[in-house]
Amino acid sequence: GKILDKLLGREVSGVFSRHGLLALVKLNVESEAHAAKSHLTSTEAHLLVGALTFQERLVSDVMTPISNCFALPYDAVLDQATILDILSRGHTRIPVYEGATTNVVALLFAKDLVGIGFERALPIATVVDAFKGRQ
Repeated sequence: GKILDKLLGREVSGVFSRHGLLALVKLNVESEAHAAKSHLTSTEAHLLVGALTFQERLVSDVMTPISNCFALPYDAVLDQATILDILSRGHTRIPVYEGATTNVVALLFAKDLVGIGFERALPIATVVDAFKGRQ
């Protein structure tokens, strides 16, 4: 609501179609003069464009194929090398698979690694089961 107030002004009333509103927001993105009048930030405008075009996107447009995902086997051990590998990649969720990489059975959350010492070398199964990451 606040973003639309900035974009349209509080005194503007009426109904806009999705395409009309999208055109108005894009005008603010593309025109510095319009953007200055609306006080709509670039970030706000891009969020609105994303929200208005979201239903047109296909899952395949935003998904990462499982073959390109960093995943770990269910029987792996969280030793120093594995934990450093996880942290260096910067992911918050790591798929855990059993057998084939397409058979994801759990998610390992990076936050669940806090406090786990390298020297313990815990099995991933123990961690995901303890934190209920198992599906």
